Amino acid sequence: MPPMDAETFARLFSAQYAEFVQDLLLWQRLAREAGSPILEIGCGAARVLRVLAGDGFDVTGIDTNPAMLRRAREGLSAELGPRVRLVEQDVRSLDLPDRYCLIL
Repeated sequence: MPPMDAETFARLFSAQYAEFVQDLLLWQRLAREAGSPILEIGCGAARVLRVLAGDGFDVTGIDTNPAMLRRAREGLSAELGPRVRLVEQDVRSLDLPDRYCLIL
């Protein structure tokens, strides 16, 4: 079986977790305790990131999959856009100039 391309993975992953919300209260509580800015490693299509930005936190999301980041960008409202930065980067070579109060 050939490896799955980035777009197919993004589509399937997003569909699988579209309605998963059981973890959101935990991330929201941790964000309230720690404050901004927040770094989400492996943000995918930004399911968690959008919630935290909607709560008023500044969030940077990193992911290696450009298709996931495209989905993340497409899912951001104009209101959330200024609170969010999306970066295509591998955590193993993470090079961001900022410091973060919380890393997920």
